[in-house]
Amino acid sequence: GHSNYVTSVDANSRIICSGSYDGTVRIWDATAEATESKVVGHSRNVWWMRYNQKGDKLLSYADQYCVWNCATGSLLHTSEDEPLTDIFDASTAREKYEAYLWGNL
Repeated sequence: GHSNYVTSVDANSRIICSGSYDGTVRIWDATAEATESKVVGHSRNVWWMRYNQKGDKLLSYADQYCVWNCATGSLLHTSEDEPLTDIFDASTAREKYEAYLWGNL
């Protein structure tokens, strides 16, 4: 598990994901008999994250926005300015970003 507070959780029928103040995002296989996680890291607290509509990519925010591959846990892209709507599902990214800005998370 995480070594600090969990700040965000998102799930679909196959994958559960959690972000934490420990700077990690853990991706859990919900269908596996033995639960394993792929850990991806930020350099600061993870404030939130969200799957795209297909469930194959994950957008997270800590010190920057990151798009991750859910199957491998590898980092696909980063940005310090705004959600990567050209890579990540545009409506989900914008909705989550606006909620963060307005303090609704």
